[in-house]
Amino acid sequence: MHKGFEDYNCYTNEQKTSLNFDMELEGRNLAKNIYETEDGSCFMQWSGLLINCHTLEIQADYTRYCGTHISSTVTVSRQKNPGYHMMVKLCQFMRPKCHPIFYDSNINSPTTVRLNAYQAFLLCAMKFHVYMCSMPSVGACSPRYVFQAIMKTTRYMYKLLKQRMHSIGLKSSSRPIFSLQRKEMEWLGFSAYHKVLWRKQSRHRPLLSLLETKLQSLEYQNLVASLDLQFAVDDSRSSMFWQIHY
Repeated sequence: MHKGFEDYNCYTNEQKTSLNFDMELEGRNLAKNIYETEDGSCFMQWSGLLINCHTLEIQADYTRYCGTHISSTVTVSRQKNPGYHMMVKLCQFMRPKCHPIFYDSNINSPTTVRLNAYQAFLLCAMKFHVYMCSMPSVGACSPRYVFQAIMKTTRYMYKLLKQRMHSIGLKSSSRPIFSLQRKEMEWLGFSAYHKVLWRKQSRHRPLLSLLETKLQSLEYQNLVASLDLQFAVDDSRSSMFWQIHY
């Protein structure tokens, strides 16, 4: 491919290809493009995706945020009803990461599906913190209102994913499998917000208390022992996030 097809004047753009192995072409070394997380997993970076070199499972590539401040990706609404606009923003933050490719069990294992959901919430929680810090103090949202907004975001994501999975099933012969349960989605969302906001706890103590109470409630007790969920919230599998400033 890299040598091209001279008869057709067709050549591969080397800057838009990725390799998971070293390659020599006409005396030039084409370096592999590999990203490794702290747990030792290796991924090939391609077009906003991380492709697992061993399992071929798909994750979103968040490494482009590393070393930068997340505030550069957030626009704060200065209109009336700041709480309503904050809730709308949280849902908008989630939409780009609600692509079925991340949650289809035909492609990804149950652990990776849940990891993808958790990482989407991690990024959303970071943007949420930046958004809240930029809101005017007058008319600021109460912790309980914010907690309800977070819960609605988890349910919005779950509903949107089910709709998109169903839509794909109607339009093609492929039948995506969505195995993630609503309670699992909520638990992953609350866990991600707690993890991110704990690092900024001086500003979010009342909200953190509400999140902890919810996570310890009876409705989620049977999820705590889930190996798939514990895999998802393992910090070593989301190591790129702790290089993002927020």
